[in-house]
Amino acid sequence: MHIIAQLRIALRKAARPGFGLTPVAALAIVGALTASAGASPVPGHQGPRSQREPTCFQIGSPLRRQLEAVAAPSAADAWAVGFTGAHDKFRALAEHWTGSAWRPVAIPNGPGGDTLFGVAAPSPHSAWAVGLDASGSVAEHWNGTAWTQTPTQNPGRDQELAAVAAVPSGAAWAVGDYIKGGNSLTLAEHWNGSAWAQTPSQNPADARGGSFLSGVAASSSTSAWAAGNYALGITPGSAVRTLMERWTGSGWTRVASPNPDASGINVLRGVTALSASDAWAVGNYDHHTTGQPVGQPLIEHWNGTAWTVTAGPHLAAGVNTGLTGVAAVSPADAWAVGSYCAGAQGLRTLTEHWNGTAWTHVASPNPSQADATWLSGVAATSASNAWATGFYFNHNTGYHPVIEHWNGKAWTIVQAR
Repeated sequence: MHIIAQLRIALRKAARPGFGLTPVAALAIVGALTASAGASPVPGHQGPRSQREPTCFQIGSPLRRQLEAVAAPSAADAWAVGFTGAHDKFRALAEHWTGSAWRPVAIPNGPGGDTLFGVAAPSPHSAWAVGLDASGSVAEHWNGTAWTQTPTQNPGRDQELAAVAAVPSGAAWAVGDYIKGGNSLTLAEHWNGSAWAQTPSQNPADARGGSFLSGVAASSSTSAWAAGNYALGITPGSAVRTLMERWTGSGWTRVASPNPDASGINVLRGVTALSASDAWAVGNYDHHTTGQPVGQPLIEHWNGTAWTVTAGPHLAAGVNTGLTGVAAVSPADAWAVGSYCAGAQGLRTLTEHWNGTAWTHVASPNPSQADATWLSGVAATSASNAWATGFYFNHNTGYHPVIEHWNGKAWTIVQAR
């Protein structure tokens, strides 16, 4: 595998504690990576659950059925997407909330199968899902009746779309990355109502280890954000910095974003936008104290003038933590989700809430049969309706989807079909 492709996998995993000894362990050994994109933590040895080692380490498993993103236009309508399969032979997975239950919905797959990473649903009659297939990036559209594939732009090789945003007017944006000339470059595409077209996006001049966009959000047809990160090199110990870009109407321009650990790892994975002057982005960063760095949640806020770091709850000293998704209902109501390594309990779900003044940790459940659990996406429509999706791992049965619901008082697990 090309070194840049390895780095891309490592950077994607960096926002999820458990994909390695720390949330950024893969980046520390870029030159010697051997894990595939499907590698994930499992117990160190078999046996009864009480005798197993913590599930915050990286070992592969072939059986997968997992959800990567969720979008909800209303309390009675939501979409979750991901993939299912084994041994790197995956097929797209789409689940639809009808107001009373989650149901699987048929979605097209290319000859080699599809893997979906992002979804946006601006209305009950329009939704977008993006990811990759054997030939490159892929986009699929829901018209209220069925999903159909729509051609995307593939300017290089190994291109993928990691996230998508859409507004009721019909405009949509999708972001990711592709490899060209031996380097990974940001990929941004815009839907103009009839076709996807590549739009200019930024790649920092000092990004010798590649640039990547992992999240995108829009508050109107003229206001959108793309979030990601870039690496200063491909050698062990190379710094990774946040990357934030703003939609100008025809392309993307870079906007300064903080890096709490200037010499370490700083990753942005998810972004949401309420208005042109109110947006959130989340990820994780290295927290250097003594010994090996510890991943901590990174939360940044846009106030219309600048991005600044906002303090989030640190669960405990030495606990690796990462955030992967964020959604906001109002300036005083937002959610961020991810996971953290809970020692002997393994990898656990993480949900944090913004009340207009501070971020606080809110308890969220983990399936009783899970050896490790991730939350990778979140969507919210009101103070009493939010969805979080992800997946859990069981040593004997592989990976399974997780869907959780917030009813205004507590998070509960809802059965996925």
